[in-house]
Amino acid sequence: MASAARPVDPTRSLFWHLMPLYVLGVESFLQVLPGVAEGRRPAVRPQDRARRRYRGEPTAQEINAFERQGFRFLHERDFDETVRRFGADGYFSATS
Repeated sequence: MASAARPVDPTRSLFWHLMPLYVLGVESFLQVLPGVAEGRRPAVRPQDRARRRYRGEPTAQEINAFERQGFRFLHERDFDETVRRFGADGYFSATS
């Protein structure tokens, strides 16, 4: 139905990149929702199997390689910024 991509910011954690992906999905869904509510079927296109990027749980070796490249799964700043968007105090800044 839709395809979207976000650039990778190597200074931010994997966690920080996840929220915008959900936002892109919700925005795409909201674009087709009015038509579905009126009984129209959304236009679809087959997924190009060669472009799939699904990954399961990483192995220990993959985790180590990810971190050796300077990437992080979670950064305190990224977590705090994300939870503040929902009105919560940042966990890490509140405990520091």
